[in-house]
Amino acid sequence: MKVIQKISILLFVSVLNSCAPDDHLGPEVNLNSKGNPTIEVSPPTPIKVTEQSPDQLVVVTKYRNNFIEGIHIKLYQSLEDLVQKRNFVFEGITNGLGIVYFEGVERGKKYFVEAFSSNGCINNYFDLKVGKMKNNTITTLNEYTGSSNFLSLHLIKTVKINLKNNSGKNLTINYEGKELHKLKMNDELLFDFFPIENKDLINIKAEGYEYNIHHIDSGSCDSVTPYNIL
Repeated sequence: MKVIQKISILLFVSVLNSCAPDDHLGPEVNLNSKGNPTIEVSPPTPIKVTEQSPDQLVVVTKYRNNFIEGIHIKLYQSLEDLVQKRNFVFEGITNGLGIVYFEGVERGKKYFVEAFSSNGCINNYFDLKVGKMKNNTITTLNEYTGSSNFLSLHLIKTVKINLKNNSGKNLTINYEGKELHKLKMNDELLFDFFPIENKDLINIKAEGYEYNIHHIDSGSCDSVTPYNIL
């Protein structure tokens, strides 16, 4: 039995040694000090990480602090074009990680960003409405400096509502102390991008009195929902 085992080992070693390294049949096999075969494995080739090009722009979108897929992103070269929704120069849709890549952007160029879901309800329109352009624009790099052309957008849900002033007073609609609209007695206002899930961003006041708007609790981005201010 021992003779058969020794012959089997010798045949195994003989077959392994007959395979030259150039045959690409596997890693190189050598014998150790005891005559047993050993295998030498070459270290893995290190992966080269390429630097981001200044000709690439990365946009990441979040909704309720979660990355969101399927958001349409359009880049414009002027605020007027964005407001009019015309002449966009790039467009794309975010992937499962909430990311979209744009290749071939101009270096040292300012881009205005529009972001919206397929049904239009989740978007950056409220920010654009109140003038928060810093969070929705990016100026690309002239050259790679260790940082990248990267913009993170935090989107919210907006709806269309019609406000009727039945309070008997002249009202102002404000955002962070900034007046957005005046609403005179008995007048109506179409608020097309009302932040339905972030109502605390808005307050309605008259002569130092702040009106409760918690009754504005639903709406649609397709049709207009009427509300009274009493």
